Amino acid sequence: MLALISTTDETARRLEALLAPLGYSVVPGDLTTAERDRAALVIVDWDRLGCEGCRALCASTHAAVVVLSEDPTPATLEAAFAAGAVDLLRLPGDEPRLIARARAVGHGAGRAAADLRRRDDDEALRTSEERFFKIFHASPACITITRMSDDRFVDANDRFLVATGFSREEVIGRTGVELGLWQQPQVRSRLAAAIRAGEKVRDVAVRLVRKSGQPLDFLMSLEAFSAGGDECVIALGHDVTERKQLEELLRQSQKMDAIGRLAGGVAHDFNNLLTVIRGYADMLIAQPATEPMARKAALQIRRSSLRAASLTGQLLAFTRRQPHQPRVILLNKVVLSMGALLRRIIGEDIELELRLSPEVGLVRVDPTQMEQVLLNLAINARDAMANGGRLVVETANAVEAGEQRLRLTVRDSGHGMTEETRLRVFEPFFTTKDVDKGTGLGLSIVYGVVVQNGGSITVESSPETGTAFHILLPRVADALDDEPAVRTPKVTPRAGQETILLVEDDEDVRDFVQLVLSRSGYRVLTAEDGVSAIEVARAQADDIHLLLSDVVMPHMNGIHLASEIRPLRPTMKVLHMSGYPGDSIARHGQVPLGDAFLQKPFSASALIETVRAVLDGR
Repeated sequence: MLALISTTDETARRLEALLAPLGYSVVPGDLTTAERDRAALVIVDWDRLGCEGCRALCASTHAAVVVLSEDPTPATLEAAFAAGAVDLLRLPGDEPRLIARARAVGHGAGRAAADLRRRDDDEALRTSEERFFKIFHASPACITITRMSDDRFVDANDRFLVATGFSREEVIGRTGVELGLWQQPQVRSRLAAAIRAGEKVRDVAVRLVRKSGQPLDFLMSLEAFSAGGDECVIALGHDVTERKQLEELLRQSQKMDAIGRLAGGVAHDFNNLLTVIRGYADMLIAQPATEPMARKAALQIRRSSLRAASLTGQLLAFTRRQPHQPRVILLNKVVLSMGALLRRIIGEDIELELRLSPEVGLVRVDPTQMEQVLLNLAINARDAMANGGRLVVETANAVEAGEQRLRLTVRDSGHGMTEETRLRVFEPFFTTKDVDKGTGLGLSIVYGVVVQNGGSITVESSPETGTAFHILLPRVADALDDEPAVRTPKVTPRAGQETILLVEDDEDVRDFVQLVLSRSGYRVLTAEDGVSAIEVARAQADDIHLLLSDVVMPHMNGIHLASEIRPLRPTMKVLHMSGYPGDSIARHGQVPLGDAFLQKPFSASALIETVRAVLDGR
């Protein structure tokens, strides 16, 4: 029997003395391939060979491998057995164990030990494969394996199949390009080139496409490896679609908030202008000496100012900064008033047909919000009819669950939608349009408005058959609310002798309000901001009966100003005015209970009546 020994010379001589009596031919030195094939026992120095060297040796010989170490530890013992050694001994000290091991090998235990080791290796391989299989298919991450040579899928885990909507049979053996997975195939090519060049690919943002055509955002990592003689790539992806949607929701929310703040500022400045325009028009109309042509022009100016005020209200309503103001209305009138605008929105290649039942009942809704609903549905229909078509708006009475309803239907002849799209159509930011052509907010706003007004909305559609949105609103038996009328104002100055401190930073508004109040008999003290108003109040020896102040001003807002002057003038009444919407005013403090408020734009008569009511305690 041949025993190969690869240790120090001194140890080799000691081993030869122990093994020769057992019938071993001891060969010290290098372990050549030929010698390893003939040897029954191989004894090596662990401290010289190391774990990897020992593993390589055990894999290349059928002989029993015994490892020597001057100071073996439990960790060393575990590593030696893991590498394939049959024993780890210390010399001097373990000579009896070495002799017993050599005798066992001499009786054929060497090959048996090697067979046992191979069986252990096979079992370990099976365990490893089973562990990989479980991890692969149970992982919450999407994992695929593709051949590097042709980019075809070798395997894909369940999470990937659920995320993409494909079956295993559809995926295995095909490429991502064949499946239409890549929204941008050039990105796939760039990643493939990087992995072939040996580069690391970690957490790269990519966009895939589901089987349904919906986008799927991934953070993808790739790693090359060998399997069965093939070079393969394992891809691990985390589905971040929902996170992206939440981020987009946050961005859109921030954008809408910024737009709302901008709209509030625009409304404030615009309402100041309208206060002056409308006010002076009222004064011209109220003058008996005004010539008929001038009176007619003034009336037109006033009508235009009221329309402009309505547009400001619509702007604030769109940004959700206008309070919900339901009224009992005839919905047909809202639809008819929107007809001209809808025709401009949808274009000349789309025919608009209004089928309005004269028998429809009354509903309690916010008219401005219903205009927004019609506008959004018309825009959605227009985008579905790129080559022209027909848009039909219908109203009719209906009964649902025994309750009287009004049905508003908006129907188009466009390309329609799939069942999956129909089920998601009201989700915020869900859109089938390109990224730069839609926000996914239009129909979600429609849904929110309908629900806020006590109604319900359903959608009926299928591919190539068009789409119909059905809105049901509760009918009411209340009397029809009066429309805001454009009436000829009569500015009749009422006798007034009180002193009013007027604080307004807009010079034109300040001059107009001072003129109206002065002509009504009041004594008016003016200031352009809060600081100068406090100085005026301190310098005034007589009573100040009313503080009439704008709310939002530089240096000091009107609410703070009132709190500063009140200790000086405890009997003084307070009337706030502003062109900002309510939520913008709230950022500057709540108007105290008991203080009156006048919303701009206001007419001269409204100003006089409100001032008189506050002074009289009404």
